[in-house]
Amino acid sequence: MNDNNDIQDIRATICIVGAGPAGTYTALSLAKQGVPSLLIDKAVFPRDKACGESLTSGVMRCLQRIDPTLLQDPAFTKARQVVNGVRLYAYNGKNFFLPYRSEANIALGIDSSIGIRRLDLDNILLDVAKKQPLIQVLEGVHIQSVERVGDGLKLSSKDGGHQIMTDLVVVANGYNSRLVKQLTQWDWADETDACGLTAFYRDVEGLSDSEMAECFLMDELKTGAMYVMPVGKGVVNVNIAIRNDIRKRYDINLRETLAEVLGTHPVLKKRFANAKPLGKPMGSGYHLGTRKRPVSGDNYLLVGDAGGFNDALTANGIAHAMESADIAVRHILKNWEARQFTAEALRQFDKEVYRKFRQKRQLGFLSTPMMTHPKLFRWFANVSFGFSGGSETLGKLMYAKNVWRVLASPSFHFSLLKMVGEKVVIGFKTKFGKVADAGA
Repeated sequence: MNDNNDIQDIRATICIVGAGPAGTYTALSLAKQGVPSLLIDKAVFPRDKACGESLTSGVMRCLQRIDPTLLQDPAFTKARQVVNGVRLYAYNGKNFFLPYRSEANIALGIDSSIGIRRLDLDNILLDVAKKQPLIQVLEGVHIQSVERVGDGLKLSSKDGGHQIMTDLVVVANGYNSRLVKQLTQWDWADETDACGLTAFYRDVEGLSDSEMAECFLMDELKTGAMYVMPVGKGVVNVNIAIRNDIRKRYDINLRETLAEVLGTHPVLKKRFANAKPLGKPMGSGYHLGTRKRPVSGDNYLLVGDAGGFNDALTANGIAHAMESADIAVRHILKNWEARQFTAEALRQFDKEVYRKFRQKRQLGFLSTPMMTHPKLFRWFANVSFGFSGGSETLGKLMYAKNVWRVLASPSFHFSLLKMVGEKVVIGFKTKFGKVADAGA
């Protein structure tokens, strides 16, 4: 604990806690509009973080919007790996290729998707923020508590060395945030969340310098998945994502499972036969993004995974982080001149952010019965991945601008029936073929 004489008292109209994609993007967006902020993180950068490390088309557009020169900066281009699609493997080995192709990105002349380590991405973004005179950056300051003082909030660091008075705190420090627990009345006992494990390797056969990612469904992970993503500089990220309720129900040890499947899976054991691990695996947790809860109040906004925003199907959180930050900035700007950051003034943030993520939440809800019943999910994956039109059918659902329009489309349901029909025909041929052989 620091002596009282060593305490740094800081006054900031807007304080952003967490310098990951959500927090740094918020600070950069505010600075672009002429609004100053204080950006704080408990780590000293560069620092690594467990993540799938895939930047989707929406993230690429966000990055270009915040700084058009960023995507061409040598620091960025040297760190990233273009990824043109993912090959999805079902439990039975059936697979298909799903291309990453965004017409909006192509029109802008930017990549549709890339892989990049969070070690590099977060450090590059923070370096941009440090060069911005309207952003004050504090690294190595762990904000642990928040209390109301008058019309604002006082943030205190874990070591007692910093006390910050602010009119508005943007909480962007991720899953299981202590500040979120102090500011909100969320029902944590009924939380729907997931966890992940990230490990890095070199010399992964066929993938270290590939423009393709791979995703594996396997019995060892039940309804979870393993993503294998090239992230630049010859490095491959192996990321496991699984619901916590499934992991606990089947007592799955992710570190043991990672080691086992890399050595025994028919495809992975060849890929990783001569691979070299880089450090130890890192674990993380994240919200599934299916619950709707208050994400604003008197003098605070929640963005990114601190707000519980995520894609339950793909576990993609970076897009939600930046998109929620965009919406937060719009509402900060509305109230900037009057410096009015009451719960009433910020209430529309909740409506807008949940409207933005409505389709992803709906898909998350629709997928819950399968994601919580491994046998059903296994059957669906094996059927759809082996279907000749599986890529097109699932692609329609995943990339639809209006999911309900797709689900109401007769052609979509015809495709589903065709998938089941193909499976039934193959089953009959197999069964009666064996009978005919036995009779002969």
